[in-house]
Amino acid sequence: MENKMVRVPFAVEIAKKITNGEVNGNIVTRDGRNARVICWDKKSDSIYNIVALLDEKIMERILTYTINGSEADGKDSDNDLMLEIPEYMTFKDGDIATLGWKSDNGEFCEWITILKRVEVDEINILTEDYVTFCLKCDEENYFPIDFDCTSDGAKWIRKPTETEKQKLIDALKESKDPEAKECLKMLGIEVNPKCEFKPFDKVLVRDYDDGVWKPDIFLNNSDGCNYMCTGSVVWAQCIPYNDQTAHLLGTNKDWEE
Repeated sequence: MENKMVRVPFAVEIAKKITNGEVNGNIVTRDGRNARVICWDKKSDSIYNIVALLDEKIMERILTYTINGSEADGKDSDNDLMLEIPEYMTFKDGDIATLGWKSDNGEFCEWITILKRVEVDEINILTEDYVTFCLKCDEENYFPIDFDCTSDGAKWIRKPTETEKQKLIDALKESKDPEAKECLKMLGIEVNPKCEFKPFDKVLVRDYDDGVWKPDIFLNNSDGCNYMCTGSVVWAQCIPYNDQTAHLLGTNKDWEE
């Protein structure tokens, strides 16, 4: 299983797990030298209670640190402690990730997900997801967009490219599932309700986002962008006129489904 390692700020609880062999990773200095902690609670009248040995190639050097891994509290040093951990450990609820696998016989699958949770066992990467969308795969392993799901077959996980993110966004915008809109909100994208109009439908129209909604009768939307109404007047925005939208008449409020 592939595990890309990334360097992150020092965190004492994770550092202890690395030292005890509970978590895959390394304790290193800011400039990349290996370090090993030999004491977490040195008796001292100062805040420097962590004792570590720094690899100086020929010999090891003894230094003391704060609980945050700082050699000198309040300023950065090349000797400061940091952690190298698998990239999956940096993912949190709501993050986007790309996962995948490939077999020796050429079968493969890659998908993108908005994560709820991720963990790794000896064989696979396990995730709980708000949504997953297949990016590419062989014909046998294709799956469409899926919501509130899990996966347990990935061999690697990484941050997605901008192109992959856009494919997920496009798939969410095309989906009719109510969960799609919620996922887009998680990505900071508000989707305006999309309406299908028939000639002579009652509608509310306006020219700009801050314009006032006016009543009109829909005729056509031939160019796919502007809305032609009675009197051959063209409007930039058009929504149904019904019990749910009547309160917007004469206001400049935005419409939400």
